[in-house]
Amino acid sequence: MTMGQELLIREVFRFSSGRTIFACEGATISDAFAGRQARLVVDGQPRQSISLASERSMLNQTKHLTERALETLDSVNLELEEVQNGRCRLVLD
Repeated sequence: MTMGQELLIREVFRFSSGRTIFACEGATISDAFAGRQARLVVDGQPRQSISLASERSMLNQTKHLTERALETLDSVNLELEEVQNGRCRLVLD
């Protein structure tokens, strides 16, 4: 995996436990994300840095073959509308 790899955020799920899951597109099957740092970028502007805690199993993986589910325990400053408009990316450090 190269430095600065960008993943398009397709969906975001927030849980009452404080966890946030990003469904991201743009990774390969061999990419590893747990323990990585990433920058949340919205409209091309860096918004915040987050730590990726783990990768989760994708529901209905057969329909979402190019997507990965990445989990963070960090508080995430992101609106659902921003994700739905395709303006959000995770850039891995």
